[in-house]
Amino acid sequence: MTPHGHTLTEELAQLAGELAHHVNSPLAMVEANMGALERLCDTLGQHDPAAHAELKEILEDVRAGLLQLGGVARRVSTLSYRLTHDDHLLGAPFSNF
Repeated sequence: MTPHGHTLTEELAQLAGELAHHVNSPLAMVEANMGALERLCDTLGQHDPAAHAELKEILEDVRAGLLQLGGVARRVSTLSYRLTHDDHLLGAPFSNF
């Protein structure tokens, strides 16, 4: 039992759920704004092709980072779910996740 009266599995499940939520919320906001940034980049490209190319590259890097972060958030969310719903995971090695 932890100092809060929960099992370690319950604490890990709660922490994983909170982490997934706190990553997903700003991630969704940034992803929603990527379209606007890409449109602005295209508009700028009509006036400055060199700046357009550089901004496109930056936006591609940002998009790749968002995809990677989204994958981590999904894994953490899955971990939270499994810790909450799979009783046999108590004491299971982390390689099962």
